[in-house]
Amino acid sequence: MRKRLLFVTVLVLLAGFVVGNITPVKAATSYFAGYNYYASSVTGVLARLPYGNPNVPVSGFSTEWVLAGGANSYIQAGWLKNNGNSAPSYFVEYWHGCGSFCSFYYGTINSNTHEYRVQQSGSNWCGYIDGYQKACVSTSQLGFTTTSNEQYFGETTNTSIQLGGTGTSHFRMTRLSTQYSSVWTQVNTNNLSIYVSPGTSYHASAGFTSPDTWEDNWTQ
Repeated sequence: MRKRLLFVTVLVLLAGFVVGNITPVKAATSYFAGYNYYASSVTGVLARLPYGNPNVPVSGFSTEWVLAGGANSYIQAGWLKNNGNSAPSYFVEYWHGCGSFCSFYYGTINSNTHEYRVQQSGSNWCGYIDGYQKACVSTSQLGFTTTSNEQYFGETTNTSIQLGGTGTSHFRMTRLSTQYSSVWTQVNTNNLSIYVSPGTSYHASAGFTSPDTWEDNWTQ
């Protein structure tokens, strides 16, 4: 549903990896804030997100996720809150693999910090939430085994919708990480490229709070 909007733009731009970095552009009815990472041969993407229950006062959704992408496909894990929901839910989504956009939801989130991860596992890419494997798709169906497209993003469908958190406690993403083979490492922040959709009601700022933790604070 939501990535149908996002990935239309990603598909248009993914060919750019052969000539340069990819920067998402605002898809119709969606707004984005977050970071692209430009590392090759990555086998996993991970971040931790403290609990937030954003206000979604109009039709649409608020969502935050990590993503690994190929030339014409992706897998992502995160949370999503639709208008009318009392709280956000966990999800894993991929395309292609089941004939269309394959979305899986796993109940509402409790008020703790949670880890969202997509990772190569044998001949599959899988989505994990708090270390538990949730959904997998074969690398042959996705069309990639390693990725050069790593994303740490938030998305809303309306500028009146909050991007994570609340009006006084905004979204914070920590421990942005990638895996090469079996080794996890903090991202090289020099290679993080910020992206904020024009016309949104939020912006992104980032910095180190300790030598090993990169944090984003995305606020209205």
